[in-house]
Parts: sequence; structure tokens; C-alpha cells
Amino acid sequence: MTLTFNFIGIVTRDLGASLDFYRALGLDTPEGQGSANHIEVELPGGVKLAWDPVSTIESFQPGYEFPTGPGRISFAVETDSPAGVDNTYAEVVGRFPKQPTLRRGTHPGVSGTRPSATQTATLCISTPHS
Repeated sequence: MTLTFNFIGIVTRDLGASLDFYRALGLDTPEGQGSANHIEVELPGGVKLAWDPVSTIESFQPGYEFPTGPGRISFAVETDSPAGVDNTYAEVVGRFPKQPTLRRGTHPGVSGTRPSATQTATLCISTPHS
């Protein structure tokens, strides 16, 4: 099984300001999208960097509270099958039981654990520290 690191997600209270900030750092972020539900840009090498406003996260995670301090970055790795996701999930939880928060479901802009011909299986990870 080969994993491919493919997604970094940023939750923000002010999508427009966040896009402006990353644009100032040289990323090609879209302008005029401050009220969007989800934004993605593809980085060199194919990794996707995405932004979600708090309202988007609340739509699939009721009771979500915007974190303070470290731990506001999430990412996903992809593999070629749901079994690969399940195996990776078990391995990471076994090796790091108190570290990442793993979710084997869908994430906005990321395929879920049931791949089709145009999707890959994805494991979403939220890190406790930035």
C-alpha cells in the first residue's frame, strides 16, 4: 500500500482575509471568494490546500467550536482502496493513540472511503498541534 499526502485544510473565521494572507505569501488563491463554502488550490506536486469557513465545518460537525492556539490544521492522505484506509487508520491509532484525530468519512472537497473510477480512498487527520 502506498499513501499519497494530498490535502491540507484550514478552518477560518474570515475566509477572505485568510485567502488574502496566503495570496501575500505567493499562493495563487482566488479573489472575491470571501463568502464561499470551500476553496481549494492545488500546490506544486498535487497537494491541495483548502479553506473552510467555520459555518462549513458546523454543517457536518454540529457543535464545532473554533479552536484557539495550536491544532487548527488537518490533512488527508489517499490510497487506492477502502481497505488501505482501514489499515492505515488502525496503524496510526495503534502507534499514536493520543495524537491525531482520525476520521474515515467524507470531507468537503475530498473523496470518501468508497472510491469510484474517479475517486481515491481518503483518511482525514486533524493534528492536535500546529
